Amino acid sequence: ERTITSDEALRMHIPDYSRSIEEILAGFERGDCGSLVWKGVWKIVTIKDSEFSCPFTAEFKDNLISNVERVNGVIEFCKAFSDSSLLQAFSNPKRAQEVLEKYWSVATQLALERPIEAFETKYRYAIVVMRRVCENV
Repeated sequence: ERTITSDEALRMHIPDYSRSIEEILAGFERGDCGSLVWKGVWKIVTIKDSEFSCPFTAEFKDNLISNVERVNGVIEFCKAFSDSSLLQAFSNPKRAQEVLEKYWSVATQLALERPIEAFETKYRYAIVVMRRVCENV
C-alpha cells in the first residue's frame, strides 16, 4: 500500500539519538587553566552521560502490564518524541494526520509480532553541571 509518496518519505525523519558528550562539548572552548568554557561565561564543573532501559519493558517483565500495554506505551513515547518532526514532511495537515495514524498503526502491529527486544526504548541522558565564571555578560 503506497500511503506515503516518495517525496514525503524523503522528507520524513525521526530524531533517533541524544547528543554524545563530544557533540555537547563541541560548543565549548579551552579557557584559562585548561577548563572548558562556554561563551566565556560558563565553566563545566562535571559532565556525565548514561542510559537506562525501557520502563515499559521492565514493567512487562515484572508482569505489571501486558505486552499490548508495553507496545502502546513505547508507541506513545515515540509519538511524543517524533511526531513534530514527522509532521514537517507534509504540506497538508489533514493528510499528515491520516498518514501518521496509518504509520503508527503499522508500527504497532509490527511491534506486537516481533520479539520484545526488537521494539523497546533506551533512554540516554547527559547531565552538565556548569558554574558561572564571568558576571559581566
